[in-house]
Amino acid sequence: MAGQPRFPTNCGTSSSPAAAVWNRGDNLVASRENPAHSEIWQRPHGEGRPGMDKEELLLRYECEGGEDLYAEAKPKFEAALAATPGDARLLNNYGYLLECHGRRMIRTAAGYYQQAIDADPDWVKPRFQQIGALSALRDASEVIPRYEARLAEHPDDATAYQLLALAYRYDHDHGSAARVIAAGLERFPADPGLIEQQGDVYAESGRPEDALAWWRRAAQAAPDDYGISMHYSAAFLLERLGRLAGAADEWRFIIGWCEDHDATIEATWPRQMLQRIEAALGAS
Repeated sequence: MAGQPRFPTNCGTSSSPAAAVWNRGDNLVASRENPAHSEIWQRPHGEGRPGMDKEELLLRYECEGGEDLYAEAKPKFEAALAATPGDARLLNNYGYLLECHGRRMIRTAAGYYQQAIDADPDWVKPRFQQIGALSALRDASEVIPRYEARLAEHPDDATAYQLLALAYRYDHDHGSAARVIAAGLERFPADPGLIEQQGDVYAESGRPEDALAWWRRAAQAAPDDYGISMHYSAAFLLERLGRLAGAADEWRFIIGWCEDHDATIEATWPRQMLQRIEAALGAS
């Protein structure tokens, strides 16, 4: 149907059976081996509206979808939390309601990215956006065959290497990602996207100094319209390493770049990050 996402929104928002995916810590669907495992599953069930309690609304929302169920369940949980804010199970179930909602919204976003891809196949941004969205759902593997085929058909396209490497990385197949990046760099040694992803692979495999070095190379190779994503990566990594002065320098660079490009809104969050780092430096 026109205007609707193409990706399914089945239980758990995954193409896998819901019970196999979501039986973690009794949230919420019972396992196929033990259909009475969920605490909520054990209570008596009615026929639905009218009079569904918040637990049944949550269970139905998880398995059936329907934003009307979410809209009905959310204020019931909030009212219950206002009365008993320290109830651990209530807090957990409300968190799970929000998680289910968030995953469904991300799945919807992935569908709209697909529509953008269909509308303009040569525009690569929605392809990268879609891989990122699917990774949040642990479903990046869905697009790996697509980008394997794209690379096989277009081995002279640096972006094809970037897309497949990103899909592999977000599917946690770092070995395959590294092989694709290496092959891409043989053909396109100055491509900033491949250079940056090489740094990403090093960061993900516990080689921080190599990661920082490759991100510096990416920053040098990148044209002005590429952006400065590698500086954000470096700022976060340096902070994790405890090198706060270096992280602060990265945030100052990012703020300066935003100011130079009239990106005043985009500079707000980096300023907040720099203030936090400077406060930590002052306290040390």
